[in-house]
Amino acid sequence: MKTAYVLIYIILFFTCNNIMAAQPEQKLLIPVIVEGEQIKQLSGKKIEHIRAYAFKNGKPILIPFQIDQKDSEGNWVWEKVLNANQHEMKNYDNEDLNSENIFDDNDQMVFMAIDAGEKVDKPSEKITFSEILELKIAVGKSIHTGWIYVTYHSFSVPSKSSIRYMEYQADNKVVKSPVYSLTYSKKHIAVMEEMTVAGQPVINQTIINGKVDVNFILFNSSIEFNEKEINGYSVGYINGPIRTIIQFKTFVNLGAGIQSMTLNVVHIFYPNHTEIPILISKGFFVKNMSIRIGANYSYTDSCQIYNPGLEIMTDLNKSRPDISLMSDIHPQLLMLNNSAYSMSTFLKIPGELKEKISTQAYIKNEASDEVKNKPIDNNKLAGFYLKTRENFPSGEYQLKVVSIFSDKPDIYKRANIFNEKVFVVTKKI
Repeated sequence: MKTAYVLIYIILFFTCNNIMAAQPEQKLLIPVIVEGEQIKQLSGKKIEHIRAYAFKNGKPILIPFQIDQKDSEGNWVWEKVLNANQHEMKNYDNEDLNSENIFDDNDQMVFMAIDAGEKVDKPSEKITFSEILELKIAVGKSIHTGWIYVTYHSFSVPSKSSIRYMEYQADNKVVKSPVYSLTYSKKHIAVMEEMTVAGQPVINQTIINGKVDVNFILFNSSIEFNEKEINGYSVGYINGPIRTIIQFKTFVNLGAGIQSMTLNVVHIFYPNHTEIPILISKGFFVKNMSIRIGANYSYTDSCQIYNPGLEIMTDLNKSRPDISLMSDIHPQLLMLNNSAYSMSTFLKIPGELKEKISTQAYIKNEASDEVKNKPIDNNKLAGFYLKTRENFPSGEYQLKVVSIFSDKPDIYKRANIFNEKVFVVTKKI
């Protein structure tokens, strides 16, 4: 028998396309994601013949980029398929012909804004190409603008840039960027065993506690679960120079032989942020659902909750050891900070759910309850608490944890993490 449930598969971590404002050097750290339909001039072209250039001091430089394909049903086309006997995901696009990878409208091209360069009037005088497309990259309201030149080569295709920002070691379940490193548990699919930022240990374990209140015809009951009861397997991954994408199929063992439905969970990692989904599936017999998600932070000088105006609402070092639940009128920011790094985290909730789910940030001391007997000194447990309201609709929904991190302290004092967007204007030359 299967029943509806809340599935939370999360690493309290980094995310979002609308990130980092205020300081130009920070703004350059964001990725530029261009949908295939935005650059139809490349539609039908061989992906292996596409390159990207930026002009620096008047000279063309090959820059790193990646093109991630999707099939006709919107599924990612995996660089490497895992556990192929348990699913139908593929490592080819069913829209491609003659076994060649062809760029089309539902594919994505990804750059880093830091690699954009100068505008040039006559790139053909310095680059040999068959076709060329100029991309104007604007971050925020004219705070930073750069240009990237995407080329197509029918013959004599140049080598790709050797620069890589991301690395995924599938055998060791390790994701690395220039700033952070994280390791998935080999035993529990919903657990991250450790994470470092700027070479320092930050997280030693992710924590998940959920409860589902069910209302059958003859009885009511509550089913609880934790991160160890979330099971599943890896589907595939893309290990590109700009981002790493990993997909899992996951389900929850709810006890008494009851298993939840299986859901697809996609984790996307960038050099300075990532997107980790929170999946909520509510069926007919489910009345309410709640979840507490977070992580043990052992080595941070400061752990605080801020409101959107960057005013401190709760400081772990000054609060009681119990959970500090904040008002859910506005999303709170969970801030971690020391002399070597800083991280800010908040929840990204779909507009249609904002009045139908309560979300509250919490922080507490290590000595409060279930972690008090662990041999970890000065441990800080921090995260978010979610609970559906009576009017929460049936169906499947996705929230996201949004975090931004840096190898510099006090990032939240210099960054407007809510408002900045990336705009791309294309022009065929």
